[in-house]
Amino acid sequence: MLFCTAFLMRGRRWARRLLVAITLGVLAVDLPLCGWLLGVDGLVRDGGPLLAAAALALYGLWRAGRAEGPVPAG
Repeated sequence: MLFCTAFLMRGRRWARRLLVAITLGVLAVDLPLCGWLLGVDGLVRDGGPLLAAAALALYGLWRAGRAEGPVPAG
C-alpha cells in the first residue's frame, strides 16, 4: 500500500487503479470472513468501520481524480 501511495502522489494513473483493486479485494475477503468467524455482531462491529474506511478511501480517490483535470485559463 505504501509503494502504491508513493506512486499515486506522483500522479501515476495505474496507482489509483491498484488502490481501488486492493480496497475492493480487502472488502471481498474480510467482510465474509468477519461474518463467518464472528457472526452478525462481529460483522457489524468490525465490518462496519472497514466499510466506512473503504468508502472514504474510494471517495478520496474519486475526488483526487476529478481535481487532476485541465486548469481553465483565466
